[in-house]
Amino acid sequence: MKELALSCRSIHKRFNGTVALNGFDLDVRDAVLVALLGPSGCGKTTALRVIAGFERPDSGEVAVRERVVAARGTWVPPEKRRVGMVFQDWVLFPHLDVYDNVAFGLGSQGRRERVGEVLDMMRLSGLERRMPHELSGGQQQRVALARALAPSPEVVLLDEPFSNLDAALKAEVRMEVRAILHEAKATAIFVTHDQEEALAMADEMAVMDAGRILQVGTPHEVYQSPVDLRVASMVGDANLVPGDVTAGVATTALGRFPAADVPDGPIRMMVRPEEISIAPAADGIARIVDTEFYGHDQMVRARLDDGNLLEVRLLGPHPDLHVDATVDVTITGRPRFFAAASIH
Repeated sequence: MKELALSCRSIHKRFNGTVALNGFDLDVRDAVLVALLGPSGCGKTTALRVIAGFERPDSGEVAVRERVVAARGTWVPPEKRRVGMVFQDWVLFPHLDVYDNVAFGLGSQGRRERVGEVLDMMRLSGLERRMPHELSGGQQQRVALARALAPSPEVVLLDEPFSNLDAALKAEVRMEVRAILHEAKATAIFVTHDQEEALAMADEMAVMDAGRILQVGTPHEVYQSPVDLRVASMVGDANLVPGDVTAGVATTALGRFPAADVPDGPIRMMVRPEEISIAPAADGIARIVDTEFYGHDQMVRARLDDGNLLEVRLLGPHPDLHVDATVDVTITGRPRFFAAASIH
């Protein structure tokens, strides 16, 4: 088990009476890339700013490598925390070239060697004397990351690091940044509201809402086994089919399913779109209302007889699945069940 690089315990923060963090707890292990995922306004950026030392928590504790940097009676300023920060708009110094941007904040001893080492890691060698406005968006972002990594921080924080990139560049740059952070064996937290970005990049995901962490796990764990409907709706697409459980059996419009350990009563059955198969059938239980074809796959929306809408993701073209076609529906994956009382 890797040791903890960062620990946040019961962090609370208000701004003029508005709750930003409400019992925020997070442990980040050494050399792990964590995505902090949640909707706008859930407190993600505030959490980063508290960790970095730009905001003081009202209560709670932040520790970096077991050294408490924020708690009641303890406050370590940002420049002494050994925490690097990459801001949403990168905040490069426009009057400094690449070399001087990366060297900013480094001591004189070993400066040239360290800057050269980080620029090599970032694939920026040869661009030392370029000014920020002479760089592409992806290059500017790598300069900002190089500057954050140059002092060898214990933790690197990235606030919506890809939001300023166009869609064509975003996928390429985020994989490049992931590779760089792993090569540097960096411990990093990046904030995002983009579930695809979190699933693709992170070693672990921390799903956040209303100022607190709802679930932490690998992308696979969080996607396959969300702890509640809020997490299910924030991570991937999900069909939520109403039903009832009696004596360990769930009855829904899609059929009956074993539901051991689920209390009797109304439930929502969660099924991912790729866990459903459909086929044309004259007496089918659903009718197709919409299709979106992407080449490699397509999303089909079908309305059940009870009025509920299903999303179904299928590989490749299916010309026989057209709007108004009636279809049979088969569940091919593992349904997950949530008690109706847990629905917010």
